[in-house]
Amino acid sequence: MEDIMDKFGGMENILTAIKNGAVKAGRSTTKMMLELYYALKSPETSMVNKTIILAALGYQLLPKDLLPRKKYGLLGFVDNGITLAVAYNRVKKSITPEIERQVNDTMNGWFNNGDDGFDEYEVVE
Repeated sequence: MEDIMDKFGGMENILTAIKNGAVKAGRSTTKMMLELYYALKSPETSMVNKTIILAALGYQLLPKDLLPRKKYGLLGFVDNGITLAVAYNRVKKSITPEIERQVNDTMNGWFNNGDDGFDEYEVVE
């Protein structure tokens, strides 16, 4: 597993990539990706589930896409969502209260609510 993690530059690079895409992805997708990220880091998550998580996050974060959005339009967007949803549904039992707390702390640190009352957010640097 460590060899695979090194391909992504380690856990910090995965977290940085999630943060960099957070505004574009939106809060709910970012939350799901963070839940997967913290489940990946958890020693209680099985190796099978860690492999599934890594594959799903890798598909989201790597620059090459099987179905590029520029070429396939909406279909190129949907495949990313399906990949995340399948992985999340498989490993959601691994999302502990501790992981939820970590995700909430991270989300609160990253996102500022807009003062206008709308659901507009910006990532805090």
